Amino acid sequence: MNAENKADAQQALEEVLHLLHEKAPNSIGDRLHLQVGNCDPRAGDYTLYAQAEPWMCNPYGTLHGGMISTMMDQAMGTLATCLTEGRALTPTVQLNLTFHHPLLPAQRTVLYLHIDAATRTMLHLRAEAYNEQEPQKLCASATAIFYIKRMD
Repeated sequence: MNAENKADAQQALEEVLHLLHEKAPNSIGDRLHLQVGNCDPRAGDYTLYAQAEPWMCNPYGTLHGGMISTMMDQAMGTLATCLTEGRALTPTVQLNLTFHHPLLPAQRTVLYLHIDAATRTMLHLRAEAYNEQEPQKLCASATAIFYIKRMD
């Protein structure tokens, strides 16, 4: 992504999400209803929002850990696709996730993403998840490595 300003970065992420919806409607990634929040490309910071639904919950009424993992992987994968401007495949090769507090389905999930490092063949990303109504309480954190396989 060659976005130098916030508006360009937001638009680039929105285009990737729109493409996901067009190519894979009702897929798990599409059903997360990711939305773009604040973007600061110079700092490498991006915010996405996800809307959980009741079917994503465990028997205790909180988001299932696998869904949280999917949510964070999808958000970071969306950023990885955006950073390569859609000219590369960016599969996840490593995902490490830590659960801190439950995520609640009645609230939007705030996903803060950060670029830790970018090389010619790898992206190292970090994510934190919070319940929107409790922004001070970290619910999950993750680090991931994405392989960059150029298609051009």
